[in-house]
Amino acid sequence: MLSREQELAVCADLISHFESALISPRATPVPTRFEPLWDRLRGALDGGGDVGRALSLLLSLPRNACDPGSATYLGYVPDAALPLARTVDAFLSTVNAQAAGRIDGQSFVQAEFAVADKMAELAGFPAATRGGTFVQGGTLANFCAMAAARERWRRRSRSLGSPVVLGSRLTHSSLKVAFRLLDLQFVPVEAAESGAVSADALAAAVRTYGDRVAAVVGNAGSTTAGSIDPLDVIADLAGQAWFHVDGAYGGAVLVSERHRGLLAGISRADSFVVDPHKWLFCPYDSSLLVYRDAGEVHRELKVFSQTHETGAQYLDFGYRHTAADASPAQLPLEHGDLALQLSRRPRGVVLWTLIAALGVEGLGRHVDATIEAIRHLREYAAERKVEVPVEPQLSVLLLARDEWAFDRDWDQYWVRPAFDKGWFVSTDGWGGRPVGRLCLVNPFTSGSDLEPLVDLIADWTRGR
Repeated sequence: MLSREQELAVCADLISHFESALISPRATPVPTRFEPLWDRLRGALDGGGDVGRALSLLLSLPRNACDPGSATYLGYVPDAALPLARTVDAFLSTVNAQAAGRIDGQSFVQAEFAVADKMAELAGFPAATRGGTFVQGGTLANFCAMAAARERWRRRSRSLGSPVVLGSRLTHSSLKVAFRLLDLQFVPVEAAESGAVSADALAAAVRTYGDRVAAVVGNAGSTTAGSIDPLDVIADLAGQAWFHVDGAYGGAVLVSERHRGLLAGISRADSFVVDPHKWLFCPYDSSLLVYRDAGEVHRELKVFSQTHETGAQYLDFGYRHTAADASPAQLPLEHGDLALQLSRRPRGVVLWTLIAALGVEGLGRHVDATIEAIRHLREYAAERKVEVPVEPQLSVLLLARDEWAFDRDWDQYWVRPAFDKGWFVSTDGWGGRPVGRLCLVNPFTSGSDLEPLVDLIADWTRGR
């Protein structure tokens, strides 16, 4: 049993390691070898406590995991490249901040609502109705948007049946899980060679399913290639159906004045999702769900309400004793009225801090840097005669080589050699064949830095 003084001394020792962790000092984003830790981790939980052993094991965990903040991490989309973001996240845990309700976390709740309002403003949502909340990730955010869409459809149609959702065949798997859990019938629509949904195919689907369509989903940066659907066209076709934009990755381009136009049409959506832990440089885990009409969600649809409708009178206490403030009238008192999450930490305060400190323009320049780096690399690939099967729109670049027809070829000739040079890259599929995939969300990695990854493909010769 530690005394209070001993516990604080342990905390001070742990905090002393923070500065070195912030600079991502490891040479490779993936450990060169993984230590077998199971027996030690499980064994530490039996018998009496040992603070020295506990801290030693705790400090060994980062050495046995990926470092998404590394400038050479290009495999997936998490990042948190900005030390300020990670430090703010640690601060929020240190002050034991919570944002389940305003009675406990008034200032944190306001900060989250404020940054949600800013992102909604950048998307072009009307000030008198917009509002949003932060949840754990895009899976939950997309689920909540679809739950609201289903409820609106049921109220308008006076039916408890299983409505239809239309979207590209490249719609993210998280949405497909939401459709299954919510008993929604998903109809995948063909995509063009660019990766964008086919407007003609979508129009045909709308005509076929008519009033049975509860929602139409648009991609703002597909997972594989970063493809963007024609959002304005989708808005026209959606009609009275709920129009949702999955911008978990690509929605970050809203902070870029130079490239925001790529998302033309998002202003007409009923909801959109963007994950700050992807391309807005915040640590895991954070997803922002924004509604065009927040008042409709919590006052009319009441999909997520846990107060009067559920008999949770203890929650009413918070409503009665919450101080009035000047926040927009359409916002609920609790974030839990806008999404399926009552117990929650104020993860959105990290994004609030970044925008307040750097400005939208400053954060946008970081996004611009990654797009420009990928465009440089695309030109370099052309110079080296490496095939690019689809033109990049955001910060994802796909690379192809006909001789590498199987995933194992890419693993042998590209993934592992890249790893040996300190890079973490990944593969995916496009047009029925495996391709190399680079997803850049670190603004401190330049296009010229990435050229050796193209050289690995260009310089390969059979028999190596």
